[in-house]
Amino acid sequence: RAFVSVLQLFIHPQLAKFRVGNGKNLNGFQEYLKKRLSNPAIFSKAVKKCDNRLYMCILLGGVYCAGTYYSEFYKTGNGNGLKGTVTNIGLELLNIGLWSYVLVYRQFYDNKTLYDTWNAWSSTAVEERLNIDD
Repeated sequence: RAFVSVLQLFIHPQLAKFRVGNGKNLNGFQEYLKKRLSNPAIFSKAVKKCDNRLYMCILLGGVYCAGTYYSEFYKTGNGNGLKGTVTNIGLELLNIGLWSYVLVYRQFYDNKTLYDTWNAWSSTAVEERLNIDD
């Protein structure tokens, strides 16, 4: 759980700069993603892998919530359980909700639409759409 959190802390701000910015002056991580995900076949495989991993994270998050709930409310009577974990359960349920939203969102949009959205902010697309050079 800690590893995933640290990984998310690193990746999410990097992606936000890439998606919100104009697509120029990318750092190494953003260049790598742009190069890899600009190919439609690789992008589709990445989406499929991501979807499968989200299902796994939802399942494991649910198991974590159930185990923590059990430890908090059923094992504390004999002194062996965890105490004060209700916040952790709530945060994990929030994660499960966000991951579920992503999967529901992907049911409405095909890979081509997701691909077009992801690649919409490449530097050439921005110049064409906003006429920066004119």
